[in-house]
Amino acid sequence: MVFQAGLLDLKDIPSRRHDYLATRPFPHLIIQDAVQDHLLRLVRSEVVRHLRLNFDENNVYRIRRSTHLANISNHDEYAPELLPNLTKLRDALNSLQFRDWLSRITGVGPLSGTASSMALNMYMPGDRLLIHDDCNPKSRNRRVSFILYLTDPDDAWKEEWGGGLRLYASQDKTAITGDVVKLAHPDWCKYIPPCFNQLVFFGVRPGETYHEVEEVLSSGNVATDQTRRRMAISGWFHAAQEGDEGFNEEFSRADKHRMDELHRLKALAHGLQEPRTVCVPFANGNNDASDTDSSLLPLDVQYLSQYIAPELLEPDRMKEATRCFGQTSTLHLQPFLCEKWETKLQDYIAGGQQVGSGLALENTRSRGWSTAGPPDKQRFLYLEVTESADSTLPRENPVLELLGGPLQSAAFRRWLSQVTGLDMSRCSGQHLIVRQFRRGLDYILADLYGQSPPQLDYTLDLSPFGIRGNQTRATEKAMDTGGVETYTITGNDTVELGFAGQHDPGAGVERGSYRSTPSWNKLSAVLRRDVDTQGLVTYLSRAASGDRLDIKGRVHL
Repeated sequence: MVFQAGLLDLKDIPSRRHDYLATRPFPHLIIQDAVQDHLLRLVRSEVVRHLRLNFDENNVYRIRRSTHLANISNHDEYAPELLPNLTKLRDALNSLQFRDWLSRITGVGPLSGTASSMALNMYMPGDRLLIHDDCNPKSRNRRVSFILYLTDPDDAWKEEWGGGLRLYASQDKTAITGDVVKLAHPDWCKYIPPCFNQLVFFGVRPGETYHEVEEVLSSGNVATDQTRRRMAISGWFHAAQEGDEGFNEEFSRADKHRMDELHRLKALAHGLQEPRTVCVPFANGNNDASDTDSSLLPLDVQYLSQYIAPELLEPDRMKEATRCFGQTSTLHLQPFLCEKWETKLQDYIAGGQQVGSGLALENTRSRGWSTAGPPDKQRFLYLEVTESADSTLPRENPVLELLGGPLQSAAFRRWLSQVTGLDMSRCSGQHLIVRQFRRGLDYILADLYGQSPPQLDYTLDLSPFGIRGNQTRATEKAMDTGGVETYTITGNDTVELGFAGQHDPGAGVERGSYRSTPSWNKLSAVLRRDVDTQGLVTYLSRAASGDRLDIKGRVHL
């Protein structure tokens, strides 16, 4: 016997289905001690001793996993003689009796006995799987997602170790077509910590079954971290295909039509992102120059010298920057702000406005900060500029003072034109926001804000990494903990593949790339010429030194 006595009894299915439908934010079921304890302990022992796991990482996940468990008999991938109990469990999970039990509880219809996919997945400190709904156009036959935990039965998993399963509610939004589509809420509403011999499953629905695996957290001790293994057998059961027992052609046709419609609606969510940035004008301030003048004037230098490091206003240094930008279409200037402003920002952060505490700026929500979304594509806090520099931004905050002053000035536009060599005489405005990427939460997986090229993107990075300390060491650590801004020219389907939690080695081969780690007081700029250029920010780990804070500008040329 594999499963606990009575688990698959037909008489209990009505009550289990009632419990399944009553759960929120979407129907799911959690069953503790689903498998015979002695057998699952043997399975875990075999896995730990004999199963080879492969490390895999992309912009959505970082994980160690086996190949498909259907291939256990393949000696090139497994040692089947050493995995008899894992084989027994796999066969039981794929049995007609278990599939019929799942089908009846979830109501998804007949499930295939040949097309299921399952693997052994393990998350160790630093590993995670960001929010997704288990659906993509290339996997339209998935019907049930499941997880069977194999964590240490004698050392119960603690919630403070992370690694929990987070479930997200969906909210209705109206697309430009008039269709009502579902977007994931930016915050999870249910948390399920891992537990040995716990079975979790749910019917897969595009745009509705959003979930993620929280980052497994480090203990700070290498030896301890090696034993912190969030292990589980997980995967999907697929809709029955022609030739499968229980296949019904009429039901299959109707089911396919329903799922295709859900996928169509999900695709419409692309135009519903937040924030929807607006173009704010460059303001002349006290300069007499015309808005369309692209030459840097003495008055510009005088004004900008209050903010920008003096060496960046010297003609030779600007010529050097222009030459570098002409060769690489990128720019890195550090330090960017002058010593006075650098000290002002340092004092502000050290004075209690810790970036790592959420950079509430006294209170994120009451002071105008919002959460970018939808979270299957991006999540970060932002403050958007919707007016010119004359707007009444709170001047007690030096970050906002920079935003409402020099960065919106025509003098800054002319300086940008000078150091990049780009003609900005017809650039009357820009898209401008402040962003905060919180540790253990935030990222950008899909660039939703690019305009038709060419476009100049610049980032004033104010992340307190190495602030008043070793900047080189801080940068090296940042490479390992994420929050890295990346521009890559890729194939159009790369990010969509990532959303599905699947890795396709042949997709998205880089033809050119740019990376900028979180830094203190650095201005970076990138010229976007290609419509396929994606500007992303990698997930920022809980192990990072602090949150990533920056001001992002986009100038359409």
